[in-house]
Order: sequence, then structure tokens, then C-alpha cells
Amino acid sequence: MLTRKTLSLADAKKIAAAASTKAQAEGWNVVIAIHDNGGNLLYLERADGTQLGSIIVAQENRIPQFKDVPTFRESGMDVIFKFYRGVVAPPGLPADVVAYYEGLLKRLNDTNAWKETYLAKNILSPGWQNSKEFTKTIYDSEAVFEETLKGLGLIK
Repeated sequence: MLTRKTLSLADAKKIAAAASTKAQAEGWNVVIAIHDNGGNLLYLERADGTQLGSIIVAQENRIPQFKDVPTFRESGMDVIFKFYRGVVAPPGLPADVVAYYEGLLKRLNDTNAWKETYLAKNILSPGWQNSKEFTKTIYDSEAVFEETLKGLGLIK
């Protein structure tokens, strides 16, 4: 059985406090948003004087709907965060059950309705991964988040 590290509210508040201290020391007005590994918001803090819109994209490429918003890399920071959506199931499912749901979800992923109604409407990038690839993405993302937070001095 796989186990996952998760952030508690106390963890999120510690990270936010460190981020706020760093931002104040640098003279940055920032919004600090901390999400759990399921993408759920745990903590949000908006500094006075912070603009109301996003000013940078954390992906490799610009988002077509916001073509004037630069990426971190274009702004001189080597930062890319991959945000993902996925379906999870309990460990130990029989291979035929995994194959059934992977096939079903792959067919859904390939429909125009999915692309036009869900992805485009929510300004999401398309992507497909099978269960092994998605599991690797989750673990790789955790390592990137941890390395980035350590590099910023927000966690030890």
C-alpha cells in the first residue's frame, strides 16, 4: 500500500508565515495560496496592495487565453509547476479493473465534449496519463514542491 504525505492546516500556516516573512523582507506584495496534494485550498493570505489578477504563468508555455501573461521562465525564474487532475482508486485493484477504467477515461479524454466543454471552459491544458504514468507524476511533483519550498527557505 502506498502512503502519501499531506499538509495539515498547521503545516500550511507555518509555510505561509515563512513565505510572508520572505516576501516582506524582499518588499513583495504577494498572495500566498497553499493547496493540499488534491488541489484543495488550505490557506490563503493576500497582502495589502497586491493586485487582483495573476501576473505570471507557472507552466512551460503561455496560456492562449492569457497571451500577454509571461511564464516564470520568460521572467528569468527557472520555475515550472505541473498542476494535474486525476482519478485515484484504492491500491490492489485487479489489472482488468484498472484496464477497464483507463480505457473508459481515455475515451472520455479524447472526446470533443471533454475538450470543449471541460478543458476549454476551465482554461485547462489537455493531457493523458495511464495509472503508472500518473502515479509517477504525483511522486515527481511532490519532490519538486519539496525542493522548491526548501530552496525558498520555506521548509527545512
